[in-house]
Amino acid sequence: MAEPSAKGFDRFPESRLELADIPPRAYLSWGTHRRCLLTKVGHLAKLPIMKKLEGRTKRRLDAQARVIKALAHPTRLFLVEALCRQERCVCELAEAVGSDMSTVSKHLALLREAGIVADEKRGKKVFYSLRTGCARDFSSCAAAVVEETSRRRLETFAG
Repeated sequence: MAEPSAKGFDRFPESRLELADIPPRAYLSWGTHRRCLLTKVGHLAKLPIMKKLEGRTKRRLDAQARVIKALAHPTRLFLVEALCRQERCVCELAEAVGSDMSTVSKHLALLREAGIVADEKRGKKVFYSLRTGCARDFSSCAAAVVEETSRRRLETFAG
């Protein structure tokens, strides 16, 4: 069966129904991967085809998850924030964290393996710096999510 085009859909963008408004039986199927729906004026519109979690997509998302997991600890987030300002040696970071150097070194090793920080040995000291500036953006993004969530909760309880 030939697949219908969504030609008329482009001419009537305001006639598009939201997916939540359409009962599942209103979807029309062609093959296993293509779906279309009827718009308010009777035109067919193609739904986006989602990628499957396999192959390159899975490898890419696995790599991203490793980075997020490496940042998923308060001490490591503190270390990243400290390294946003300037490079530091392990002894300075251990003092700032209030923990022994071996514990901080393990946290830094995890961040290094994830590609977030770089290390450089100078004499007997090891200095760490951020490998990319986007870690700074991640930290501010996480802070914005926390603020927004807190604000919504306050509105819910107050209202």
